[in-house]
Amino acid sequence: MFATDQETVQIVQNPEPDDIHFLRDRLIENNRAFVGEQVRRPLAVFTYDARQSRTGGCSGHTYGNWLYIEYLWVDSRVRSRGIGKQLLLAMEQAARERGCRFALLDTFSFQARPFYENQGYRSVMTLKDFPIHHERYYLIKTL
Repeated sequence: MFATDQETVQIVQNPEPDDIHFLRDRLIENNRAFVGEQVRRPLAVFTYDARQSRTGGCSGHTYGNWLYIEYLWVDSRVRSRGIGKQLLLAMEQAARERGCRFALLDTFSFQARPFYENQGYRSVMTLKDFPIHHERYYLIKTL
């Protein structure tokens, strides 16, 4: 802990979820004056095999005009069967139904950038050496 002229600064190495929620809630309150009452609405789609085991899934949220895709996973035993494409298309369609016009996602250099580009996404930013020896790509698409 250290002090500035008027405030005390405390570094918290392992903040509690409540600490993070406090910050998020204050930031959301502040942002409302600029973006209105925009609500982040969770969204997910899944695929299942004949035994009703999940073989893939995609999740994220919609926020205003945007779909943000956070996770897309396909079981390695069923990859290259078009499941990833189906999941992505289903997320995009659900987002359109919520009024979204754009989609955003990110992927690492060892993951699926060519897959997303084949689905119409284009890279708008690259972080080099992230987290250490790879790149992180941010891609967008007009829905």
